[in-house]
Amino acid sequence: MPDHWKCKFAYPRPIAIIMELGFTGLCLLSFGSSDLDELWSIMARAEQDKELFTAYKDRVSSRVSVITIVAGLILSTTAAFATTDPPRPRLLDYTQTGAYLCILSSLGIIVGGVIVGSISIFVMTQCTARWCMRTLLSTPMLYGIAINLAAMHAESALPKLGAAVFFIAPFSVAFAFAWTQGLLVVRGAWMSGLRAIGRKARDDRRDGPVVPSVALAGRISMPTPEVLRGDSELGLIESSLQRR
Repeated sequence: MPDHWKCKFAYPRPIAIIMELGFTGLCLLSFGSSDLDELWSIMARAEQDKELFTAYKDRVSSRVSVITIVAGLILSTTAAFATTDPPRPRLLDYTQTGAYLCILSSLGIIVGGVIVGSISIFVMTQCTARWCMRTLLSTPMLYGIAINLAAMHAESALPKLGAAVFFIAPFSVAFAFAWTQGLLVVRGAWMSGLRAIGRKARDDRRDGPVVPSVALAGRISMPTPEVLRGDSELGLIESSLQRR
């Protein structure tokens, strides 16, 4: 099982306890178990024992179905509170700003829960273990990008501000990432060209001198002996060419 799936954190003891409690709570809310050991064992053996994964899907689908039904019942009650006036404002006035914001927040959370629960039930009945492992459990960043893109089209300024903050962090290092990866790509292409020239030169030595290989070699600046000695990778290439 990958290390990031385990409920172990290399932090000082007070912080580690908080992280473990948070990890356990998220596992309980997401998968109905205190850790991911059972889920990993099911996914790992799903190809050999398909009934094991089918039983897991049925168990999760039944739980989500019950939660979705209860959420639908609570949704109607919350909608009634949000759209009606209190019968006795002196006893309980839920139209005040604080109470009404809580009602609207719970209404939005319940609506989102019903939508996500319905989609989860549909997906769980059709998905395979391989798709579940590669899509649902391996690429959570894609869901974060989708949520941020959706938040940027909201009418309120608060979700837009939050989405902008979440997008600034990864894009701030995009230039450095592109620069380092670009250097690796150029270096790899250059070394591939050197290998191709070396193979062509060996073939020419076997079959006799050929002019195009000399012209091809002249197009690429060959490294000096000092550069070869200073670069371990190029030195290995030179030594391998000399041996051959």
